[in-house]
Amino acid sequence: MRLQVYVRFSGVSRWTGAAVSGKTWNERCGEALRGTMCDRTDDLIFVYGTLHPDRAPTQIARVARQLQLLGEGSIGARRYQFRDYPGVVLDPAGELAGHLFRVPDPALWAELDAYEGFYPARPDTSLFLRKRTVVTMADGSTVEAWVYEYARPLPRGTARS
Repeated sequence: MRLQVYVRFSGVSRWTGAAVSGKTWNERCGEALRGTMCDRTDDLIFVYGTLHPDRAPTQIARVARQLQLLGEGSIGARRYQFRDYPGVVLDPAGELAGHLFRVPDPALWAELDAYEGFYPARPDTSLFLRKRTVVTMADGSTVEAWVYEYARPLPRGTARS
C-alpha cells in the first residue's frame, strides 16, 4: 500500500515530511499520481477508541476493517471513559495518542456517523460531532483529519482515561 498525503493547514497548502516505511510523506506523494490521496485530506480520520479495526465491536467491525492505517499520531484532546465507550473533548492543552486512517469509500462516512450518533442535519441531538482537527504524526509532521468529539456535557464524576 502506498501512503500519500497532501496537507492544507491554516490556509497554506504544503507537503509534509512524515517518515513512513523509510520514505517521507513528500517522497511517497511524489511517487503517487496527482489527483489521488495526495490532493485530499477529507478522507482521513483520527481514531482513538472503538473505531479501531482491532477493537471495533461487531456492529461497526465490517466498516472499521475497511479503514486503511496510515500511522500513529496524536491530537490536542482529553479522553473520557463512559460506561461502554470512550469519548474525547478537543483541548489544545491535552495530548491524546491514536491512529490516522484513510476512509477508502465516501459511503462509509454515513455508517461511521450513524454508529457515533452524529446527525449532520441535527447536530444539537448528536452524541458525537465529526470535527476537523490537526494530527501530529509520530515524526512531528502534521495533517488535518476528522475526529468524533463528544457533543454533550460531561456527566458529573466522569473520569479522564
